[in-house]
Amino acid sequence: MAVMQALGYPGRVSSSLLDHPMAKKQEIVDQALDRCGATFGSMKSDPLRALRELGDPMMPAVLGLLKGLVGTKVVLAGGTQMATVLCAADALGIDGDVSIATTKYIVEDRNASFVETVEELGRRWYMADPGLERSKIPALSCYARGSAKEGVGAGGAILAASLRGVTQQQIVEGSDEVLMTVELPKPSRA
Repeated sequence: MAVMQALGYPGRVSSSLLDHPMAKKQEIVDQALDRCGATFGSMKSDPLRALRELGDPMMPAVLGLLKGLVGTKVVLAGGTQMATVLCAADALGIDGDVSIATTKYIVEDRNASFVETVEELGRRWYMADPGLERSKIPALSCYARGSAKEGVGAGGAILAASLRGVTQQQIVEGSDEVLMTVELPKPSRA
């Protein structure tokens, strides 16, 4: 969110919490901008500084890939973090056929501005519906209720799987099966 605002985009990022702490996030963004002497839009002409001061090391790595893949169709997998990468790509003048695939949990998050940000940039987005409301695992079904939206590229993975004929039911059942095999750590005795 800080990178977007430094570049002049009013983007709002999603939250993994049901009670979205937008005021707290904005307070932290304001502090981060103050720390590096930036204001809304002041780093539009120096997006690499915005990334260095306010971003995540993954962001310049993805931008480097986008720069190297100009001329190739690219679908980023992620939500508001990848939307931020597209804001930086726009500021750097990196063009190309780049879109984003994310889950419906990000698209439908009323507190986030994923769709507005991506469309403002003139990019396409794809929405994958994992169907996790049908999961037998409470930790997965909570995604469908609006919490734990941290998918780490789940939308892109689900889109790719569906293009290969994997059904939503297979995704839900496979996710449940994998999570049922995870052994939780035993509490340590102090």
